[in-house]
Amino acid sequence: PPSWTEAHHIVPWARDRGRTDLADGIPLCRHHHLLFHNNGWEIRRDKDSRYWLIPPAERDSDQTAIELVSKSAALRDLRREQNAS
Repeated sequence: PPSWTEAHHIVPWARDRGRTDLADGIPLCRHHHLLFHNNGWEIRRDKDSRYWLIPPAERDSDQTAIELVSKSAALRDLRREQNAS
């Protein structure tokens, strides 16, 4: 549940002076949040508000983006409507 998560900043606030508001946060459990930071992974959001997981260069030298698919039925329906327009 959300109460068991921490907000991960999409744009690192300390390194890149990213914003600290909810729009720039992804909820991660503490375990995975620490693994994420300690192993050099990143998350990016594109202009269509899709989220992409970027592996560290040591794992993938091309750092090929992996789309993070939402499990939200409401968001899925909204995107379907947008694509139909």
